[in-house]
This record gives sequence, C-alpha cells and structure tokens, in this order.
Amino acid sequence: MSDLTLEYSVVGFLDILGFSAMVEKDSSSAEPKYLPVFLEVFEELAANVDKDGPDVKMFSDSIVIAAALEPKNVIGVIEVASALQRLFLKRHVLLRGGIAFGKHFSSANVTFSQALVNAYLIESKVARFPRIVIDESVLNFAWHHRDADDLLKQKIRNTVVSDRDGAMFVDYLTEATLTDLTPHVRACIEGNISPHETILEKMRWLFDYHNHCASSYNLQPLDVQNLVNGFSKIETIP
Repeated sequence: MSDLTLEYSVVGFLDILGFSAMVEKDSSSAEPKYLPVFLEVFEELAANVDKDGPDVKMFSDSIVIAAALEPKNVIGVIEVASALQRLFLKRHVLLRGGIAFGKHFSSANVTFSQALVNAYLIESKVARFPRIVIDESVLNFAWHHRDADDLLKQKIRNTVVSDRDGAMFVDYLTEATLTDLTPHVRACIEGNISPHETILEKMRWLFDYHNHCASSYNLQPLDVQNLVNGFSKIETIP
C-alpha cells in the first residue's frame, strides 16, 4: 500500500436537480421514465468525448468529472461539464455544480479527494442557480501556466462567463447550440414556474442567462410571462 499517492487534480462535482422526485416517480411506475434519460445521456457523452479525456462517473444524484491538474485538462473538464448541461437540458433536466482542484485519489471502489470536497462546497454554498461555478484558482492556474498559449486562453474566454456576484461559471449555451436549445430552456422554465422563491429564482436566473446569450449572438430572446429580465448581469471575460 506504500505506493498509494494523492495527485493534484481538477474535479467537477455536479448535482442533478430534482433527482429525488425522478427516482420516486420511476420507483412507483411500471415503466421507468427517467432511468433511460440517464443511460442515453452517458451513451451520447461517451460517443462524443475523447476517450483519453476526463474520467466521468455518476452515483445517485451526483456526477464527478476528474482529470490530472494540467491546463488542457482544465479546459477538458469544463467542456465535459458543458456537454453534460446541454445533453440534460435537451431532456429538461438541469444541473448545478462546482469545479475546483486539490489532491485526489480514485479507484474502481474508492474516491478520496480534497478536490472533490472543494468542488462540492462550491456547488452547495456558491452555485445556487443551475450553473457550474469554477473556482478562480483553477482558472488562474490554467491562464498563468507556462504552457498556456493564446489558443488555450481563447478557449477559456469561449467557455467561461462572469455572473453578477463575480462567480465564474461554465458557458454552455453556445452560439452553435442556442437556437436548438431555446425550446428546451423555455420548457424548463414554464414547467417550473412556482410560488416558491427558491425555485423561481433558479428559473429567473436561467431566463436571464439565456437572454444574455441571445443578445450576445443577435438571436431572439425569450419572453416568459411572470419573469422579469435584468435579474442578473452576466459578462464575458475580457
């Protein structure tokens, strides 16, 4: 056992919102509705992500994305997180999460990880909305690393935006995908209009994020009754 080591890694911890209700519905139904959704998502992810890319595992309502701490792997983890958000959004499921770094060990049976704890704390304490917040130390590491070239920095600009509270989060509604995803954003919002403020603020945030992206790409914004634009101020990285 003396050769066991904890290596610095970049880790994403993603929470599947509404998972308990999905399990409850499938458990009381003769034919599961949501289980096929999760199987489809991970089959599609596997078909479209580099096999040498980050390790991705789901357990219960959580998804963990992990890779050795290198600038290219920071981008890799962000891109996998972004892909998962789009794949789940198409099935009207939203994710919230955090991305951080720290010492990490994972085997077939055991995950023992400071990085995962750090990412979990971001998800539970900072993220709040259906967004995946990235620890600024992760971005600083990648941006200022000796291997960081202009291409890598441009990838960061293309995949990360800053929210009104200063949090940096994964920008997954891209110009190439926004038109296709807009009906699913609308369906998620209209399906979750609620008098409960904790739910309503998540939908307001998603509404505002979508319309920020639509404005950036000169596309049609959403107009959803009972939601007011201007709830947040999202900005691209200069």
